[in-house]
Parts: sequence; structure tokens; C-alpha cells
Amino acid sequence: MNKILICSENEDSREALKLILGDYRELILTDSIEQAKEIVKRTEIEIFFTDKDKISEVNQFLTNTSIKTIAILRPIKKEEILKYIMQES
Repeated sequence: MNKILICSENEDSREALKLILGDYRELILTDSIEQAKEIVKRTEIEIFFTDKDKISEVNQFLTNTSIKTIAILRPIKKEEILKYIMQES
């Protein structure tokens, strides 16, 4: 199963994405960029969701990977997220 890493300082965002995506992919949740870096080193990740203001920092350490990065935009729209995930399958 393809894994999605959700890294957000906002617990509500993490939980919303967990509810939306939990039936479709294995999820790993964290609130720390430093933890996310360690997870990426040891785990095969397909998609990385992160806060909009962290996207450039995340893209720097994901250089030379095939991981797709998605900014978490609020409000979180279930239909848009599922549409994207289904396209990646």
C-alpha cells in the first residue's frame, strides 16, 4: 500500500486528512518537519502533505526524490483531495 505522510502543526488538519484518506492509503502523521525528515529517510512515501507555509522547506529536503508534495489548504475539501489521490493510483 502506498504511504502518505501528513506533516502539519495543525492537529485539526491532520485529523481531517486522516478521516478523508485513511480508507485509501496507509498514513503517517506528524507535527514536526524534523520528524518528517527522519520518516522520509527510512520509509517509502508516495505523497507528502504539509502546511502551505512549510512547502518550500519541505521541497528542499525532498529534492532528488519522487515524492509528490501537496500544500494543505484550508478549508480542506474532501472531494478535491480524493480526486487527486485517485489520479495518483
